[in-house]
Amino acid sequence: RRSRLRDGGRRVERVTAYLAATAICAVSMVLGAAIACRPGHWSWTAPAAGLAAAMVLALAAVRLPGHGTTAAVAVAAAVAVAVVRLWRDRPGRGVVAARDVLGPLALAAAVLAFCSLPFLANRRMGVLGVSVLDDSVFHMGQADAMREVGAAAEVTSSNYPSGPHALVATLTSGTGIGIEHAFTGLLLA
Repeated sequence: RRSRLRDGGRRVERVTAYLAATAICAVSMVLGAAIACRPGHWSWTAPAAGLAAAMVLALAAVRLPGHGTTAAVAVAAAVAVAVVRLWRDRPGRGVVAARDVLGPLALAAAVLAFCSLPFLANRRMGVLGVSVLDDSVFHMGQADAMREVGAAAEVTSSNYPSGPHALVATLTSGTGIGIEHAFTGLLLA
């Protein structure tokens, strides 16, 4: 019975981490498409631009009252505005060519499979290297503190870039996903 419970917990960890990665990728692609793409054209820089925009927005919003919750609302509002812009700027109501969808999806699946190798080798999802390096404790602590107290959180040094921490705090506040799984999702994304 314990074995089944343990296996069920591992499945939940995997699903949660991959859902976090999917959420981060979706937000990055939508925001990036609204920022970096001309109407009717895709740019491969869009997801990176969207991820950067999500981090900057989360970092700015986590400093406001409500901290992580405010940041989650701000990112959700930005995604909604981006979706409206993309919908209005669509080139037409024509059918999307299969090659325009299948190529990027195949590439994304291959990258995700490659990024999953360390987790498959360890037969578990979660923070990698905790038995070798304990830095992850500080990073998860920073994200958790930012979620609760915003800019006053200083678990890491004050000059350390905290955009990823703010994005993890935002994801955790907005979805209820735990800090560890949100960080794993960010690494996968």
